[in-house]
Amino acid sequence: MNTITVFFRTQAVKAWTFTFLMVAGAALLFVAVFAGSNGISFQSSMAMERLRGYTRDFEAAQVVALITPVVALLTAWFAHYGDEHFGGNGIKHIVKKMRPECYNLETDVITGSMTKQSVLAAIASILAGLVLQYDNKTTFGLLIKFLTLCGFGFTILFLLISMVCYDYASRFRWEQFHKAQLARKALLLDVWSWYFLLTSFVLSIALINPRLSVAMCVSAGILMWWYYFFPGPRARGRLGLAGEHDGTKVLKVSEPADAVALYFFITD
Repeated sequence: MNTITVFFRTQAVKAWTFTFLMVAGAALLFVAVFAGSNGISFQSSMAMERLRGYTRDFEAAQVVALITPVVALLTAWFAHYGDEHFGGNGIKHIVKKMRPECYNLETDVITGSMTKQSVLAAIASILAGLVLQYDNKTTFGLLIKFLTLCGFGFTILFLLISMVCYDYASRFRWEQFHKAQLARKALLLDVWSWYFLLTSFVLSIALINPRLSVAMCVSAGILMWWYYFFPGPRARGRLGLAGEHDGTKVLKVSEPADAVALYFFITD
């Protein structure tokens, strides 16, 4: 209760109202998952026994393919939490220092975000259709299909609600505070939809080859880590201003070891 109160202390929704909604939703979900096929006769123990019987047929590579995305998500959460609360050099810590001024509330930026989200929703729908059409009726294949379809479904759901937030942020003449709140909520849902989409995508590869799925998941984790964190103070010293071209600053990396990022273009 205290956690819910803290979470909603700045919101118009009362804590007890949210608690009621969460309890009602949890009860409905519990009935839907564990209810028997003939009326409401809970068969959770039998379901768990069947699940244990199914998992005995899994190969080692298939088990690893299921575990790897979970490890990747836990690692991502740990990185986000450490960056925000203990001070790092990542996006979340920098955004926290920038406070509300970090949001670009221009209409064209919001419109571009909505266009990107529409493309991602279309990609999620196509991938979900491909997963359904893939012929793999083994226990592992059916489990992967179920998990990935859940992931793609939540991806589309979060994107749709995020697009509503962006739409309302640009549709009305809000005060900057309210517009920033809508943009913040839209961005939060956008981030969650991205994680669901990426996890579901790498997991769906296990239908073709579990080892390839593990390799792609590890590669995605490394690339996301590289994208999320900025160079430290020592790395900044290797960047020198080479000049300007059409009003754009051109930064040149002075060390050969950084040849991959030889030129950076930063527009004022």
